[in-house]
Amino acid sequence: MRRNMKPINPFLLVFITFLMPVPGKAQDAEAFNKIYIQAYLEIAPKDIKRAFDIADSLYKESTLPVFQAKSLMLSATLHQQKQELTKSIAFAEKADSIISKTNDYNWKVRICGFLATQYRLMLLYNKSRSYSQKALGIIPQIENPETANSAAGLMKQELAYYDQAVKDYRSSIKHIEESQEHFSHITQNKDFLMAGNEQLLGLNYYYLKDYENALKHYHKGITLLSNMPPNVTTGLIYNGIAAVFIETNELANAKRYLDSAIKVANESPDLQLKNVIYKTSQNYYTRTNDLAKLQDTRQKQDTVTEQIFANATSAIDSLVLKLEKQQQAAEAKSNTKDIYIIAGIILLLGCIIFFFFYRKKQKKIMLEKFKAALQQTEQKEQQHILSYTTKGITDIAPGTNSSLKEKEVAGNRSAPENTETSAPHHNYEENSLITEETKLRLLTSLREFEYSNLFTSGNMSLSYLSAHLNTNSKYLSYVIKKYKQKDFNNYINELRINYIMENLKNNPEWRQYKISVLAEKGGFSSHSKFATIFKANTGLSPSIFIQYLSEDKRDSN
Repeated sequence: MRRNMKPINPFLLVFITFLMPVPGKAQDAEAFNKIYIQAYLEIAPKDIKRAFDIADSLYKESTLPVFQAKSLMLSATLHQQKQELTKSIAFAEKADSIISKTNDYNWKVRICGFLATQYRLMLLYNKSRSYSQKALGIIPQIENPETANSAAGLMKQELAYYDQAVKDYRSSIKHIEESQEHFSHITQNKDFLMAGNEQLLGLNYYYLKDYENALKHYHKGITLLSNMPPNVTTGLIYNGIAAVFIETNELANAKRYLDSAIKVANESPDLQLKNVIYKTSQNYYTRTNDLAKLQDTRQKQDTVTEQIFANATSAIDSLVLKLEKQQQAAEAKSNTKDIYIIAGIILLLGCIIFFFFYRKKQKKIMLEKFKAALQQTEQKEQQHILSYTTKGITDIAPGTNSSLKEKEVAGNRSAPENTETSAPHHNYEENSLITEETKLRLLTSLREFEYSNLFTSGNMSLSYLSAHLNTNSKYLSYVIKKYKQKDFNNYINELRINYIMENLKNNPEWRQYKISVLAEKGGFSSHSKFATIFKANTGLSPSIFIQYLSEDKRDSN
């Protein structure tokens, strides 16, 4: 089972928190950096409002452009965590404007990298690429080897995120390895940076289904972060380990790491982190058939998704308005590139709106499928009751074509007697030697077979049932195909699915069974085969059918 886990960049702070010596008093720079890093790593995860206040105070007290830019980037990063993309980009672009008037190439690169990441997360790849290219052009001007390696490592990391976004996981791994090579030559915040890359490597190997390597890199990341307060990276690594254990069906281990990830997410304002962990939680609760927690997690994720959607829409609207004003100011010299960006933004907004309504429509379709499946179950029950109480030749098994039966019965009653012999006259189907009496006997036997639940036997086969009904396989196959309008396998599978659906509907304890238990009770050879056949017959997976059925029962009570 593949999770639809969207990668998140947990290192947006990297473009602003890893500091180099700056002009001014050494003690002032040291004090600024200490407050700065404490605000992001220790205060923001627990009290983001206080972190905003600190960032604002740092900006007001800063006199040097580099400190002003850093303060603005702290605010930009905090807004990004809250998915307030418009404010995040506004603060970052203001910082870019301030730093562009200096010769601080280090911070020029970091701010360009931050903006490249923001636009990539909004799927505006052309805008993102322009900032990436700007940063790569500045890096050779950085004289300090530590700073140059840090900046180069970050830009390689950004390329790795882009590759991951377009599902080129091998290329992403290559760029991360290049990033690690640059980080190996630095000393400041080395563990934090390399832990982030280990998380990225773990996620890439997860997508490649190389779970052994995924766990290896995730555990390296945990080791590197062991002396730091829990943060977004920590939550992503715990979530990644839980996801691997879910795939390998080690559910006890998955629960342990999932609980740790949920704890980090609950203390973090990062909506994307919450969204990812909610998706993993749903996979876990589906595996463990915990319908109550599954439903609760889905509701939480819906709330977070709506917030992300609203924030993204607001950011896109603001960008469109900004570009429109720029276009009007430029008049005849309007930039064709901006027009493409506007078109891309509008297209993206359309896609987001389409996805929102598509999801609502899918939920409606699923509910209609459930109602249809439930109605089908009720009709089958009524058919069984009617078939059981009806007398005579029309008392043939459920599913028989009634109009065809009536014609056969009428034909038998009106057939002329054979004047040449007193032996009973037999009608024969073309290319068939089976008599009407044999067909009626088999149909009656099949009705009894359907009530016996013998079809749930794991040994059921055409030859087995033929022997049980004291006939041959050719006759039985012919009767099933003609009067049940399906082959033997589909006939048995439909009986089994109807049997399970009736019990799920009428017996509450059945709704607590695991899917594998339901498969066994229905006579299916495996969990996966049962799920496939159930969905083919009802249009729903067993777990979704049970979820809707449980909700329907609660509503009716």
